[in-house]
This record gives sequence, C-alpha cells and structure tokens, in this order.
Amino acid sequence: MGRPFTLASWNLFQGLHHSTRRTAEVDNDEVPRHLQSLDADVLVLPEAWRYQNVHATWAEDIAEQLGYDLHQWISDSPSRARDTVPWRMVMLTRIPARAVAPQVMSSYGSFGPRAIVRVELAESGLTIAAAHLYGIHLLAQRQPRNWMHERAALRLASRTNDVIAGDLNMWGPVVRRDTSPMTPAAKGRTFPSPRPHSQIDHVLVNSRVRVLDSEVLPDMGSDHRAIRTTLQAR
Repeated sequence: MGRPFTLASWNLFQGLHHSTRRTAEVDNDEVPRHLQSLDADVLVLPEAWRYQNVHATWAEDIAEQLGYDLHQWISDSPSRARDTVPWRMVMLTRIPARAVAPQVMSSYGSFGPRAIVRVELAESGLTIAAAHLYGIHLLAQRQPRNWMHERAALRLASRTNDVIAGDLNMWGPVVRRDTSPMTPAAKGRTFPSPRPHSQIDHVLVNSRVRVLDSEVLPDMGSDHRAIRTTLQAR
C-alpha cells in the first residue's frame, strides 16, 4: 500500500462570501486561512478566481503562500456570456505529482468550454481528476442534449482516472450511475452552505483507492461546503 494522503475539494465561489452581494469581496486573507486549516495534500478548487477587480494571479499567489504546486486550466473566455473573468479549474498539490493532459470539454450552448485538470501522484501512480461541471444548470437552461454530453464526459473521466473530485453540479444517484464502478468517498449535503439540502460536490474513487476517512466540513464562507478525505493506494 502507498502512504495515506489527504484530499479536500472546496468551491471558492469566485472569492466571494455567500452572504455578500457580488460587489463585495471577502478579506484577501480569509480564503488562504481556510485552505491552510484543511491541511490537505491535494486541494481541488473550482471557481478559484476573483469575480471583480480581477486579480489574475490569485490562484498563483495562494499556491506560493501555502507552499503548493499549481496545476490549472484557464479558458480564453468566461463560463457564461454575462461574466467578465476567464474560467479556470485549479488543483494544488504539496506531494510529488506530475501534470497529465487535461480532459477538455466543448462549449455547451451559452456555456463556455471547461476542462478537467489531472495529475498523477509520483509515489502511487494514482491519477486524480479535478472537475467542475455545469450539470443541472444545463437542464435549467433547457439544454438536455448538452446535459447528456456532459454526463458522457463524466463517464469518460471515470474510466481514465482513479479519483474524481470537485463540484459536479449533479445529485448523488446520477453521479453514482454515471461513474460506476467508482464509489463515493464521502457522503453529505454540501449545498447551499448555510443550510445544505443536496450533495453536488463529490469525491469518487475506483478499486485502486482505499478510503480511510471522510467528512463534510462546516460553512466556511463559500456557497458550498468543503469535503475532506484521507485516501490510500491499495
């Protein structure tokens, strides 16, 4: 068996506190402080950017401040036409890992392109995929065909990675069906953070990975709650 490692996934909601309007940003030190408290070897961070007063190196600064290596994919456009900041998917690692080619997905109607960021851990060879999908937002925008295309992308990710983590914007039954035989590493309501009623943030593992511990953490200021797991290669 490999040595255990910790993984946490937390949607940073574009650097904004869920109780504020989009014109007000949280203290610059608040997010790094919470990330440090997670004490995770791998951090999966959907929406790791500032919505306004664009600080283009925010993720880079967090990685440097906390001592992590940065793995990310940045689009050439926002996720939605009304937004102003390019979309990015961020994963941070503080254990040896090498970048693997990302799984780039197409645009879906009014929604821009996204990618699943992937790394391979040096010690165990496990591949970790950091994902942020549109999920149910496609159904809300009456794009059922694109919803099916994105679910196909999730099925592909389940066949080519040992761990999938992130904001999938899909409910547990759908995720479990599309990623089988992967299994959930953590179960618990993650959204909306103050009074969560649904789990749309997930960590999934295949048979090469043993789950030692998992928890959904309390509200830390985003509109999503974080998931923290301890994993080990079998």
